[in-house]
Amino acid sequence: MTWKPICFNKVHVTGILVFCFLSCVLSVNNRVNVALNKPAEQSGLLENAKFPNGSAFRAVDGDKDPEYKHGSCAHTTLKGAQKVPAWWMVDLQKQFQVHAINISNRNVYSERMQNFSVYVKRDNPMSDSEFPKESRLGELCLHRQLVIAASTTELLSCSSPVTGRYVTVYKFGFGPLVMCELEVLAEAAAEAGENRPAGMHYLNIKRRMKSLQSPFIFKSGLRSLLDCAATCSKEKEQRAFTGFTIS
Repeated sequence: MTWKPICFNKVHVTGILVFCFLSCVLSVNNRVNVALNKPAEQSGLLENAKFPNGSAFRAVDGDKDPEYKHGSCAHTTLKGAQKVPAWWMVDLQKQFQVHAINISNRNVYSERMQNFSVYVKRDNPMSDSEFPKESRLGELCLHRQLVIAASTTELLSCSSPVTGRYVTVYKFGFGPLVMCELEVLAEAAAEAGENRPAGMHYLNIKRRMKSLQSPFIFKSGLRSLLDCAATCSKEKEQRAFTGFTIS
């Protein structure tokens, strides 16, 4: 049996699930940064008369410049001045399903960006009387033990998507927390699965040795490739179909 292409980019694939993968999967890079220019707070503030202060908003201003003295990085108080573990939080201003975090580190003292966790919560954790106790920060998105290298931006995927409005970075120990930019890669919660067609499932895939949370969608029991195409076309996130031929 031969199925003719339904589109015109001349990619030939075999198998129903493979076709669904090619036509429905969105790269994690298509997730929108929903933290840009949103309200942010942090546990303390490094102030230095020689340089701009390290206010929390500098981590969501869209400037990834790794040079702190250029005023592009958030920086909590130094070790010794801090009485509780450092934290930083952004209010996304609506509910999102968070898939991954991009963090840009400073060009020096890179060791300050290690051993931290990222939490997501629907309501403001600061309203809890026990804040900033770790157990009150919401659902765990990810934990990072290793250092983020100096002057680099690293993509960190949630172990599974987490829905909420408030994203908190919690650093273990009493050292400072420094970030030149933090991006929250997410989609509006109402579009993240609440209205999916019945029978759809979401899987993790690996790409280029990095574990990414990707909306790999498939439907079991398809009778033909055209069924697969029709199913994929109903997805709000669909961008384009891939032509196919099966012999």
